[in-house]
Amino acid sequence: MYLCRVMAVLAACVLLPVACGMHENGPAEQLVSGVVMPSGAEPYAPGAELTVTGEGFAPDDRILFEIHWTGGSGSFAPEGYAKGVFGTVTALTEHSVSFLAPAHYPASTVSVILFRGGDMQTLGRIRVADGVHEPGLYALVLSGAGTMQPVRIDPATGDAAPFGKPVAVGPLHSVVSASGSGILSGLDGDGRLVAIDLVTHRPTPEEGGWLALGTVNPGEVFRFGRGKEPGQLVMSGSGSRMWNLPESLSVEMLEPYPVVRASSTLLLSALRLLDGTRAPLELSLTGGLQVGPAVGADALIPFRGVGRRSDDAEGYELFGGYALSAGGTTFLRRFDPVEGSLGETLAELPGTALSLTELAAADGMPATVWLLCGDGDRRMIHGFDPLGGDVYTFAAPEGCSALVGVQ
Repeated sequence: MYLCRVMAVLAACVLLPVACGMHENGPAEQLVSGVVMPSGAEPYAPGAELTVTGEGFAPDDRILFEIHWTGGSGSFAPEGYAKGVFGTVTALTEHSVSFLAPAHYPASTVSVILFRGGDMQTLGRIRVADGVHEPGLYALVLSGAGTMQPVRIDPATGDAAPFGKPVAVGPLHSVVSASGSGILSGLDGDGRLVAIDLVTHRPTPEEGGWLALGTVNPGEVFRFGRGKEPGQLVMSGSGSRMWNLPESLSVEMLEPYPVVRASSTLLLSALRLLDGTRAPLELSLTGGLQVGPAVGADALIPFRGVGRRSDDAEGYELFGGYALSAGGTTFLRRFDPVEGSLGETLAELPGTALSLTELAAADGMPATVWLLCGDGDRRMIHGFDPLGGDVYTFAAPEGCSALVGVQ
């Protein structure tokens, strides 16, 4: 029996690299030679730019990390590892490769591996300091010309504390955060997606031309924009979709707020119509869309929450709704997906809604809806618990332009 177990393990060790189409070169068949690892004082800061020198680096080389930690924090186990994590290469020549130290992990020992067309070579090991981001409610605050300061808001007291360094980006809209990423993603004035890492404080601009973002799946940011044909709205992500708007409507009418997932098959957004009114927009993940009745509103922003069942049965349900602002007041209203219209008012809040996000409970379900509202020169942060009906109000930091919940 013991021999059978040994043979099974040996067979797995032989077959696994073949199945993956890769193997690690030994000293007799090195990809690069004369390797010299970074010489700075360890542990390195998460996101620090590091350089490994040597001879024989190739243009398509990539960097892989094997990350091992023994002191977990946040959602990380006290002891664990992450393998197959690709690093961000910032510079590459025949004689060196520069990359960013991994972030968003507990203090770790990291194996740095050169990856080339399925072949691998371990270059060496480094130690990286704790890089686990802090979940919570964040605000983006204008801190100067062309810079934004992430600020962490205490949901219990409203106290605001700058988090990290100012980031060289302008105002962003449709700001979201994929669950577990520690990254804020928003769109700039040209529709470019800009990702702000809360650990490394590095902004990463990507492609432009998008109209809105959304976390259709918790761990991924989806992009919404124009299709190839007039009136086509496309969703770009791991599960792409396309919808055709009625001929009287254009994709440019899509409101610049996050698209939310109100159920397993339903997304909610909004349109600003030519006469200045706004209308709910239902996007089905199984195909088709529906435009709800137009309403007179200064803002119409979708949200989702957990509340008691609408059919009076026992238990709770996930529901979609809209923050409708008119006349200096914001009304949080449930949305009826069957009728395609706004339903009961859950809360009335002073000010016009400018930004909206949610903070999830420990089970990942949305718990509290948070809004940034403006009233003249004054801006306020309102929190609403759909389950208990409680409302919280704080003064917003000066220059606050967006809110985002980070898990």
